[in-house]
Amino acid sequence: MLTTFHMGHWKPLTWLTHGVDFTLWGMHPLGYKAGSIALHVAAALAFLALARRLLRLAQPERPRDAVRPGPWRHLALRRAPIAGGAGGLAERAR
Repeated sequence: MLTTFHMGHWKPLTWLTHGVDFTLWGMHPLGYKAGSIALHVAAALAFLALARRLLRLAQPERPRDAVRPGPWRHLALRRAPIAGGAGGLAERAR
């Protein structure tokens, strides 16, 4: 299976996964779909781990006790509401 060029190019991973799927599931299509989904999930998790590692390495060092911005950071950028609301503005205009 790993040394054949049967029906085209040499694709060892494709042949291996097909052999494992056929051994486990026979010709049942659900098994092939489950194997494909499992490989895609594994690839996505590996990519996520690599991306997080690279991004962590790219960030400058900061002290461990530094405050990290959280989901509430946008609240500090908003202005406080005007006391009296719109009614107070109408009274000042008179």
